[in-house]
Amino acid sequence: SGLHRYDGTRTANFVQDRGSPDALINDFIWDIQIASDGSVWVATDGGGVARFDQRTGAFKHFNNRADDPASLSSDAARSLFFDRSGQLWVGLRDAGVNRLDLATGKVTRYSESTEALPIPATATVFDITQSGDGRLWFATNAGLFLMPAGNGAVQHYHRDAETDALRLADNTVISVLAASDGRLWI
Repeated sequence: SGLHRYDGTRTANFVQDRGSPDALINDFIWDIQIASDGSVWVATDGGGVARFDQRTGAFKHFNNRADDPASLSSDAARSLFFDRSGQLWVGLRDAGVNRLDLATGKVTRYSESTEALPIPATATVFDITQSGDGRLWFATNAGLFLMPAGNGAVQHYHRDAETDALRLADNTVISVLAASDGRLWI
């Protein structure tokens, strides 16, 4: 169905047009976020991530390129999140999580072989949030992952954990919210 903008009076529709490099590349949108500069970012299922410039009306695409490890791990983007430093985190279907540097357009891929954030490369990341203390939380089909602010070990919370204070009822976590009062809603 594409991307639609309603201004209170009219609706503007932005749909896939394979013939135009400035158009939306995929109509199936999972998530929408607005950056601090006013640009609109969309996670698409099969088209990667697209940035919509409201001034020009053009889309810029960030996709998987098999020969480029600085591109998205997959074009099946499920979730987007801007952290406090302005970095864009991209949750992917069956491909873990990536971080997009907005200044360079380069992607950092994270997987179980990455010490900084060992989310399984085959995991789907449904949601991402940041708590007041700067920690990032990742809701996945492999449980909940906590990336501490600064240095520190990533924590993995899941159903089968015997000693976790946060023991989950199921390993599939679809949504996570860090509330302003310090509580985490799952």
